[in-house]
Parts: sequence; structure tokens; C-alpha cells
Amino acid sequence: MPGRILVVDDDARVADVLTALLQIAGYEVEVATTLAAARSALPRADLMILDLVLPDGSALDFCRQVRATPELARLPIIVLSGHGTPSDRTRGLEAGADDYVAKPFDGEELLQRVHTLLHTRRIEAELRERTRQLSALRHLTTILVNTVEVSEVAQRVANAVPEVFGADSGILGGVLCALDEAQRELTFFGMTDIPILREATAHLDQPARLFQARCDPPENLLGQVARDGLAREAVHLADFISPPASPTAAEQIERHLGMRGGVAMPVRAQGKRTGVFLFLSTRPPTALEPAERELMRDFVDTIGIALENVRLYAEAAHLMITDSLTGVANRRRFDQVLEEEISRARRLDYPVGLLLIDIDRFKEYNDRHGHQAGDRILQAVAQALRTSVRRTDLIARYGGEEFTAILPGTPVAGLRAVGEKLRQAVRAVRLNDLPEIAGVTVSIGGAAGTPPDLSADALVRAADMAQYLAKRAGGDRVHVVDTSPRP
Repeated sequence: MPGRILVVDDDARVADVLTALLQIAGYEVEVATTLAAARSALPRADLMILDLVLPDGSALDFCRQVRATPELARLPIIVLSGHGTPSDRTRGLEAGADDYVAKPFDGEELLQRVHTLLHTRRIEAELRERTRQLSALRHLTTILVNTVEVSEVAQRVANAVPEVFGADSGILGGVLCALDEAQRELTFFGMTDIPILREATAHLDQPARLFQARCDPPENLLGQVARDGLAREAVHLADFISPPASPTAAEQIERHLGMRGGVAMPVRAQGKRTGVFLFLSTRPPTALEPAERELMRDFVDTIGIALENVRLYAEAAHLMITDSLTGVANRRRFDQVLEEEISRARRLDYPVGLLLIDIDRFKEYNDRHGHQAGDRILQAVAQALRTSVRRTDLIARYGGEEFTAILPGTPVAGLRAVGEKLRQAVRAVRLNDLPEIAGVTVSIGGAAGTPPDLSADALVRAADMAQYLAKRAGGDRVHVVDTSPRP
């Protein structure tokens, strides 16, 4: 991924290392040794790596100034510092940094963070472009522009048919079906929610939401449209939905609606077929005017753009809260969820448990087997942790080889049991192609607290100290402390 990186660091050795690392990875690099020089270079940068200590001012204040400048507000910033405590990191993120990396840093990890932030920036730029296109479309576009849930898009699209086409058009409503490329199958996605259609679908042999149809080979006209990407029309509903619907049920629906024809059109996003939209009409297809057919094409094009808009929103949102290597939540998401859980615990008066999980001797694995093997270990450990907790719990990568588990409603009495379960799950990790790596162990520090004195900082500090004690005792163990006030 091409990009221009601004390195702001007055330490020539660090700047040289960063420059070499980034240039080898294909990035253009510009170095500034002062904040004044950085200000003039910012408009040319796609991402900034900013040292926390600089000779001519506060790097954190500089972060805030960048975020307050409209044309630079979305510039990704990684703060680089010799101080790596949780509070230091928190201050950096609160000042506007997107990420915080402690010195000495791991080159591969830093490159991955740069890549992720630039990829996120690109996705966000595409999202803004899609939003701009949506704003230029018809009235349907204004309905969809703020919709980011797929199911909501589908329902709004289907419900917009009568309004877009008008009561005199004879277009009763429509049905949106999604295409599953892997299964080569169409599934029901949404239908115009009006009384006459709800009543008509009662004639189906099964609920409309369970509708599925093969498209390779196609079972009906909807399947043909999905396979070939060409619009199809017919007088009878059975041609579109039978099978799986019975011809009798299709005929009953026709009579109930007064339907005399339908038109099915492919839905595309970025040139790829993603579904089919079926327009239901009280007039035969031969009676449709060219302008009506053009409006139908505009309508399905808008659907494609809306679905792509939702996909980009979802991808950008996912990237912002997910660790790209392990797939678990990232540090930003951890901080957000911990504060949310503590706020909820204060309202509902229940405990919150926190575990800090550090892989023992991880540097030895990296040195002996290489960074790729180290990455495999991180991925396997993350998976083991994620599958060993409840759906209401959160596993996050805290940084480096350290993970966290937020456990709402877990008092200190239950925290040790959860920690032991996680420790055993990691011990069971095996890499099939690397049999020499076995018996990975972790040191787990745990802390739990209850309102009203519960706070994120106190919980993290206590868990961090407990983890230190677990490490000092030889690792591969769980140490838990209670931060609740003594009676």
C-alpha cells in the first residue's frame, strides 16, 4: 500500500531506523526533527509517527492542534515514546493519537500498525466518496444515507417502492433477495411492508423469510437473473418463485394482489452481483413505459450503492476496533468497553473482573523460531482465549504479547477460576506445522472490583501488579487481587 510517512523525531538514530524500515516496506518517508518542521510537512503526509519528547514543544499539544485542523483531522497519528505505562498510553490516545507504541519497538508490529491505519484511512475515504454519490441520487438515497445496518437497508429499500414509483404506477411493492456466491443461492432479504402484501404472503407454504432458491442451475427466473446478471420479466409470479414456492401458492398471491406481472433486476455493488430485486406490478410488463424501466434501473443501482455503503461502514468500524493480526479487539476497543462496563456496573451495582494475560518467554519463541512463528503463537493464543470466555466477555490485545479479558459480573471469587480456565486453554495450544512449539504458558494477573469505588485505572493497575507477581513467581500461573473496599 503506497503512502508517505512523516517521521517526527529529534533522535537521528531512531529516525534512521524508522526511515530504513518504512522504505524497505515501500513507503516514502519524510523526517522532521522539530514540531515547527513537522507543521510545514503535514499537508504532504498520509500518516505521522510522532515522538513524545521534542525540543520545541509538547507532542500531545501538537496532536490536539492537528485534530482541531479540519484538513488534517483524519490524519493517522502513531505516538512513539520511551514511556509505555497504561496512563501514558491513555494520555496519548486522549490527545488524538490513533495508536501508541513504546520504545524499544518491534519493527514488524510497527509496520503492521502503519499498514492497518493507512488501510483504514483508505476505507474511510472510499466511504466518504460513496456517501457523496448517495447524496446525488434520488429521494431513496436520502432515506438510506444514514442507514448502516444491512437489515435496515433491506427493509427501507423495499418500503420505498410505493413512494418512489407513486400510487398510480401500478408498482405494488418489491422483494429483495441476497445472493450467496459461495452457496450459489438466493435468500429472502426484505419485502415491502404493506398490509396487502403481508396478507398475500400468508398463502405461501412457509414464511417468506425462509425463501431460498438455487441459481446454478437456476430453479426459476430469480435464479436466472442472479446467474446471468440480466433483467427478466414475466406475467405470472410462479415463473419467479416456483420452486421453491408451489404454483398454487403463487397463483393465490397473484389474485390477492391483483398482480399481472413482475420485473426482476440484478443488484450490483462495485460491479459484482449481490442480489436480485423483484418489482410486483398490477400491469403486464409490456405496459411499462421506458421511463419506468429507467427508474427501476436507478432504483436497483441505488440499492447496490446503499449496500456497498453499509459494507464500507462495517469494514471501517471493524478495522477501528480490531487487532489486525489476531482478530480480537484492539487496545482502543478495550479502553472503550472497560469504561462502558464500569459505568454500567455503577448503575446496576455489580462487579467487574479484569485479567491481564502475558505470554511467558515470548521473546525466546521469536528469537528461536522467527517472527512468523511468533505471529502464529499470538493468533493461536487469541483464538484459545476467545473460545474460552462467555459471549458477554471481551478478549483484547493489549499490546505486544499481552492480552486482556474484561469479565462483567465476575467477582474476585470467580476470577481465579476463569483465569485458570484460560491458562489451561493456552497450555493446550498446538501448531500442527510447528510441533516443536508446545506447552505455551501465560502469566495472568487478575483484579475485580465493585461500585462505588470502581475505576478503570485502579482495575488496570491492580491487574498489572497481580500479573507482575505471577511473573515473579515463575510464570504459568494466575494471581488475583480484590480492589473492593474493605468493610
